[in-house]
Amino acid sequence: MCDIAKIKNLLGGRRLVLASNREPYIHRKTRENIMCVRGSGGLVAALDPMMQSTGGSWVAWGSGSADFTVSNDRDRVKVPPEKPSYTLRRVRLSSRDVTQYYYGFSH
Repeated sequence: MCDIAKIKNLLGGRRLVLASNREPYIHRKTRENIMCVRGSGGLVAALDPMMQSTGGSWVAWGSGSADFTVSNDRDRVKVPPEKPSYTLRRVRLSSRDVTQYYYGFSH
């Protein structure tokens, strides 16, 4: 378990920017509406609580079917939805980028 006070002290008032290939929150279209799902995996489980406590920006590929519907004109959305505390900056990838980079090189 990390000590959030120590992390904030180390940041010294600077803004934390985290970059990863997966996003911590995914927005998906359903028949009735748009639902937000917290991403799975160890990276999200370990770093989302820290980001919620320290703020900053998480930069990642926007893979959900409604990610850019809910994002602003700069491809950003505040998360988590129930208590927004940091910014998720979504990166748009072409289908070629997804195939060759995301499902290829990055794995």
